[in-house]
Amino acid sequence: MIECKSNGAGKASIKVSVPLMKGCVPFVLAALLMAPAAIACDAALEAAVAAKSEDTDARDALARSCARAGEPAKALVQYDILLAQNATNPDWLLGKSQALVEYRYVVDRYPTSQAARIARERLNP
Repeated sequence: MIECKSNGAGKASIKVSVPLMKGCVPFVLAALLMAPAAIACDAALEAAVAAKSEDTDARDALARSCARAGEPAKALVQYDILLAQNATNPDWLLGKSQALVEYRYVVDRYPTSQAARIARERLNP
């Protein structure tokens, strides 16, 4: 059962429950059920960028694909390359900032993990 509620002030909540389980499905499981395709960067886009590195549309799509797949490091690499070509593109600036926020989440949530160490190095060169 999926239940959506809105408080009328612009905030909404989603509750996903399974009849055999008491309460809500954990957030991670619910996210996997809602978006099963977002597991890794799109291989076809990676190949397109490798074949034609100056194609900014393919590189932008690859960066977004990596960000959706939960791979902010790979997304940041692509956004850095894009922003080197056009530092004022608002879509690329937003994408990079969102990837940096995801990195910050890793550092705050898992401070002793390998991912946090890499994120700290990336955030504080």
